[in-house]
Amino acid sequence: MSFDIPASHCRPPAAQLPGVRPPVVPGMLHRAVVAVDVVGFGRRVPALHPHLRAALYHVTETAFAAVGLPLHLCDHEDRGDGILVIAPPDAGIEALLCHLPAHLHAALRHHNQMSARAARLRLRLAVNAGYVHLDRHGAGGRALIHLHRLLDAPAFKTILDDHHADLGLITSDDLYQEIVCGGPGLIDPAAFLQIDVAVKETRARAWMWMPDLAPAWPRLTWSPDSTPLPHHGEPPGHPRAHGRDRLN
Repeated sequence: MSFDIPASHCRPPAAQLPGVRPPVVPGMLHRAVVAVDVVGFGRRVPALHPHLRAALYHVTETAFAAVGLPLHLCDHEDRGDGILVIAPPDAGIEALLCHLPAHLHAALRHHNQMSARAARLRLRLAVNAGYVHLDRHGAGGRALIHLHRLLDAPAFKTILDDHHADLGLITSDDLYQEIVCGGPGLIDPAAFLQIDVAVKETRARAWMWMPDLAPAWPRLTWSPDSTPLPHHGEPPGHPRAHGRDRLN
């Protein structure tokens, strides 16, 4: 006597299938978290919004694939003018902090070179890590709260706008010290600028990086009461650099 076993009973669970995101398991897990946001989205012509969103997803998916972490394998939420990405528990933070920004910048440059001025993108990128709670409603936790405080830091936005940079990265002081300074990556630790984050209840130190600025930042701190930072290519001691006198 033989039995016909349904094919579905012979397949491994979704978590074992290649290219299939495992189901959400409620609870607290340590995760790397990333937020990508379009600069000035609300000031753009509404008719362009669908195109800008499509471009945002294209460059983000391209960058995540380049570091070996396809976006569809991550938990992610659409934010209208941005994307929140929660990496799988086994994803290394090094790839997201030290390699993702360079790949995102490359994809962004390609998009902007091929687009009319009105359709070009400028992006803010924040990277953090910590315990995240996932449930059927979405995600929460201090790591996500701090991620968005970093993304919304006035100093970060001001410096990015002052230099008209296409991309800016911001990360926490802990990740900068442990990951950026602690190991080799595509980004030189000396190329980061220390800034103060003052958003709602958060008062913290953070570090930002902009690929469009080619010499490395001096190791100085910027705060809202500082005079403007020097523009591209102006070394310490330049007349426009006189106000940056707060050393680390």
